[in-house]
Amino acid sequence: MKKGKIVLGALLWIFLIALASTSNAMISVKYEDFTLTSSGGETHQLSQYQGQSSVLLVFFATWCPPCIREVPDLIKLQDKYGDKGLKILAVDIDEPRNLVEGFIKNKGINYTVLLDQGARVAEIYDVRAIPMNILIDKKGEVKYVGHALPKNIEDVL
Repeated sequence: MKKGKIVLGALLWIFLIALASTSNAMISVKYEDFTLTSSGGETHQLSQYQGQSSVLLVFFATWCPPCIREVPDLIKLQDKYGDKGLKILAVDIDEPRNLVEGFIKNKGINYTVLLDQGARVAEIYDVRAIPMNILIDKKGEVKYVGHALPKNIEDVL
């Protein structure tokens, strides 16, 4: 039964990624909850933001050129929408804390970076290529999945 749920979940995410990759269309499914530690040592549970903030999950790695190119845009999104109800949670996939901390400092990152040691959360979300961006509204519904940043952020604030 568990294997069937995992396969079904993976197929759903593949479908959503394909749908979101072909357009910037709004979609609506529930997110999978998780708890990770930030680079600063604080614990963050995705569900703690439900009802309070929309969340942009960004799966990335410091060695990924498209992820690096996305950082300035994420900084701008944080500056523009951080006070308007957007929480950016960048999920670094399976890299050492000291490497990620150096990357944050070097790039001037002003949003929360979480450490996904063992790539457990990336596996839950079936991340196959990065960057992977997932926009979740305040109700906890996934509204966008894609490799580009969503263009509809204002629609979910």
